[in-house]
Amino acid sequence: MKSGQRAKRLSIVMAAAAVMTTFAGTASAATAEATALPSDCHAEILGWNHTGATCAQSNGGWYQAIAQCQSAEGDITPRSGPWRQDGNSLSYCLGTETAISAQYATTP
Repeated sequence: MKSGQRAKRLSIVMAAAAVMTTFAGTASAATAEATALPSDCHAEILGWNHTGATCAQSNGGWYQAIAQCQSAEGDITPRSGPWRQDGNSLSYCLGTETAISAQYATTP
């Protein structure tokens, strides 16, 4: 292969790599911008042994319900529900524990 052909091929490969890098950078930036904390969230005690949490807007983030559960002996233990991006996250106390407060956690 002649020197001119080699240089031409190299420039085509370099141009393709530059385009791919540009698209990859744009995709990463778009993903980072779209992910934020959920907003307009609410948690409440739904029954004697469980709580629920929901957020009106997930904004690409996640939320979960947390129940503060009290045992018959008075010990308080947090119990977490599943991480969600939509719908209700429910958290349940174990056995005879009673839900005494409802909270939620969020993450981008």
